[in-house]
Amino acid sequence: MNTRIKTSSPQPRNDARWFLPQGRALTLPGVSLPRRLRLVEGRLWLTEEGRREDHWLEAGDSLRLEPGRSVLAEGWPTASFEVLEEPHWPPRRAKAARPAAAPGLSLASALRRVLPARIAAS
Repeated sequence: MNTRIKTSSPQPRNDARWFLPQGRALTLPGVSLPRRLRLVEGRLWLTEEGRREDHWLEAGDSLRLEPGRSVLAEGWPTASFEVLEEPHWPPRRAKAARPAAAPGLSLASALRRVLPARIAAS
């Protein structure tokens, strides 16, 4: 019995899925942003760098891959999966502060106090 695990580059399919044939393992390098691995078909064993526990995924399961951690994956016996980037939005810009009216003043009175100062400053 051959117990050696062969590592190889993943085999891309036309629909952006990756396939691991029987007896092959794959190392996904760590990247700076989180990703999500989604198993499409088969069964997959994963171990993450720096983690004690391993993960077993079945078709339809997904796992968040933490930034900066490489992952070793092997199909049991084969696996078809996708690795997706999680959405990343830039931080929201703070809105400019608006002058608040003093208690008891009408809006017109508050604007008369604020506008001349703004016009003089420009």
